[in-house]
Amino acid sequence: MTSRIAYAVLTTVAALACSSPAIVHDSRVAIRQRTGDDDSALVVAYDARVCSLTFRDPTGTLGDLREEDSKRVPTEMAREMPGPEWEMENSGYPSHLFTVFAFPPGHYEIVEIASTEAWEELEGEPPPPRAVTHCDGRLKRQRVQMPFRIDRGQVTLIGVPNGPASFDNLTTFRLPTHFELIRERVGSWFPSIARASHARFRELAASQRQPRNGYDVYPACNHKTAVVRNTGTQADWERGLDSGMGRHGPYGRPIFGIPSVHATGFGRGCVRKWAYHLMLTDALEVPAGIEAVGAWLVEQDIAGEVDLMVTGIPRVLTL
Repeated sequence: MTSRIAYAVLTTVAALACSSPAIVHDSRVAIRQRTGDDDSALVVAYDARVCSLTFRDPTGTLGDLREEDSKRVPTEMAREMPGPEWEMENSGYPSHLFTVFAFPPGHYEIVEIASTEAWEELEGEPPPPRAVTHCDGRLKRQRVQMPFRIDRGQVTLIGVPNGPASFDNLTTFRLPTHFELIRERVGSWFPSIARASHARFRELAASQRQPRNGYDVYPACNHKTAVVRNTGTQADWERGLDSGMGRHGPYGRPIFGIPSVHATGFGRGCVRKWAYHLMLTDALEVPAGIEAVGAWLVEQDIAGEVDLMVTGIPRVLTL
């Protein structure tokens, strides 16, 4: 997934593209920086083919005005996405971006998504490769019903077109943590986005919990199957990683008798801070692997997390 995620350097551009003079935009819904602790926003993850979103306030309190017969008539709020140029790590796939829309507290809906398939790589650009989306032609306009709530002083995270933020959307929202340039562009919204992303991750993980006999299983936790036990002696890899020994420390690496395991490692867990990772090639071995790992955690009285990930075996290409 991360190979398809762009450096979303245009997420918080201060001004929208010029719109028709017949529409007066409500200034309370705009791409801008945060102005204070009570400021609130909608943070939208989308791929680079999305050209605009249209919002509606069911109460009619918030909205744009359309000039019609010398009168101003309330209308839905269409907002163009920033861009259209973007960076990509994996040629051939649209990048995943996010944009922050300032919104006052209330209940709203996304009612239309306008998108295009017209995009192309830019010639002669140095790495990383760049691409451009052409939103000036015929657009596909999809009417949707995506309700969302805005709370005072908070940001709301959603992904287009599916709604509440998914694990993949959260990967996009975490980009500013790793890239200073994106963090500068997101600016004053960054701390709130980081807090909301962490909270949403914990919420998504907790919703998957399946208690077993002495341990828990999280079957699709950020593309991993997490087997977790929270009682007993802390796993040695947790103690080592917390003490700064690194991911390649002298930790035990049980195999659990899973034939297709081709690699192991240590890293971030889905439920606990750290986890022991098992990479296997056969998805049919996951159920038996869960039972073997769970039984080991219980028998050894270990508090820890072991993640099973179905992956291919990396191949070295030679020319």
